[in-house]
Amino acid sequence: MAKPLVFVSYSHQDHKVLALLRKQLQVLGVEGYIDPWDDTRITAGDDWLPEITTAIETTQIAVLLISADFLISPFIRGKEI
Repeated sequence: MAKPLVFVSYSHQDHKVLALLRKQLQVLGVEGYIDPWDDTRITAGDDWLPEITTAIETTQIAVLLISADFLISPFIRGKEI
C-alpha cells in the first residue's frame, strides 16, 4: 500500500518551526506510515510552481503551520489554501 502524501504548508519566515515539524514527521515516514512533503524537496533548477501544484493535487493529508506570516502570505492564501 502506498504511503499517504502529507503536504506541509508554511511561511518561509517559520523555517525554524518547519525544521522541528519535519523531525516529528520523519518518525512516521521512517516507519512507513506517511510520505511527508514540503518545498524543501524542490531542488535548484526545478520549476517550483508545478512541483507545489502537483504535491497539493496528490496529497491525502495537509498540515498547515499557521502563524501571522502564514496568514498574510499572498502566495499561501492564493495558491495553497
